[in-house]
Amino acid sequence: SYQRYRVSKGEEGWDGYIRPMQRINSTSAKILRGHKEDVIRFAEFEGFNVSLKHLLEYPFAELEIDDVRPDLIAGRHELDMNQRQCILDWLRAGIGFNKVTVGGGKTATFAGAAALIKERFPEARFLYITPSERLVRQATKDMRGFLPQFEIGQCGGGRKEFKAADMVICTVAMLVKHFIALSNKGWFDTFYAILYDEVHHSPSKTSQQILMAVPAYFRLGASDTGKENDKGRSTMIRGLFGPRLNEVHAAPLIDVGRLARPHIYVVDEPAWRDRRSTV
Repeated sequence: SYQRYRVSKGEEGWDGYIRPMQRINSTSAKILRGHKEDVIRFAEFEGFNVSLKHLLEYPFAELEIDDVRPDLIAGRHELDMNQRQCILDWLRAGIGFNKVTVGGGKTATFAGAAALIKERFPEARFLYITPSERLVRQATKDMRGFLPQFEIGQCGGGRKEFKAADMVICTVAMLVKHFIALSNKGWFDTFYAILYDEVHHSPSKTSQQILMAVPAYFRLGASDTGKENDKGRSTMIRGLFGPRLNEVHAAPLIDVGRLARPHIYVVDEPAWRDRRSTV
């Protein structure tokens, strides 16, 4: 893409720069909320007088780890310390991305965050986004187990339960399919929080369309990857869902029995001896 840019003298391709801030006019610009701390830090570094009086308040700024109770969710297993720390940092900031290994309990962590938000804001409604129909079925089943007090609807996987009072679990495809109708009804304006599982899918054009239509204050993302090797996608994830707050690795979960311990079997087959000696 960069070579095409050079050959076409800027007519095609990409010049190699990522510009998260877009200028509106000579005195103002706009940037996604997840870059807020970066903008403040850079402005102060350059010697500008920065006023913070018009920024959104942090309703959970005083939250402590003891406030994130292990029994926030129902079921056999309580929230572990990793999950509680992820919830704490999410709610303190109101926005953020937690990098959690596969099998690290992302759905339960989302459920704990939703339960705590609901205690503070009883009218809160949650939009839980998953990338596939297989995951939307599983997430709905799990969430109904973790939060039996919630009315939870499934949209995708053969269902269209858009009117659920407390949480709607959707695929991106389902939201895009019904985007105009839902927008006209003001449906996207009814949510306090976005919970995005597999948040590395959020930079797609369809996901961005949905995320920019939902003015929810809490924007909580989780995935086992932040696409750090792709600067463009990584920058967009940060803009949409804020900086990475925590990283939960597999090894400690294996040690405590939360994940299966991997086994490597070395097979020495006698018939293979000197099999490729003539190559």
